[in-house]
Amino acid sequence: PGWYCYSPSDRRWGRPGLVYDFMAAAQDWAAAYDWPAIGVGDISLKYGGEISGHASHELGVDVDIRPVRNDTIGSTTIYSSTYSSERTKILITQYIKPHLDVKVIFFNDPAINNPLSYVQYWDNHDNHFHVRVY
Repeated sequence: PGWYCYSPSDRRWGRPGLVYDFMAAAQDWAAAYDWPAIGVGDISLKYGGEISGHASHELGVDVDIRPVRNDTIGSTTIYSSTYSSERTKILITQYIKPHLDVKVIFFNDPAINNPLSYVQYWDNHDNHFHVRVY
């Protein structure tokens, strides 16, 4: 409960700690809010290695997550009227960071990456945020 996938299944393989910790975060998210489910994209290929479209995602310690919309599930960008910066910040600070062993998050919403030291700007992270765990 609390999450859905938006990338092909062969690109969603991760280390057990990442996967189970994320699932716990999503379950708590779903229990706390009647908000859209968390969208999960690329993690890694089944046996790791280079994955198209990414410089990382090779070791099962990276996951792409969609920003939270203010209406329903689906894609959005930080520039869209469907994007909720407030809900996305809650997702990151109260569910992702406490549940996962976060090393860094790449995301381009200045309302989120400016006050949070573990969230950094990185080109092409307007329609998802990238979480890397230890």
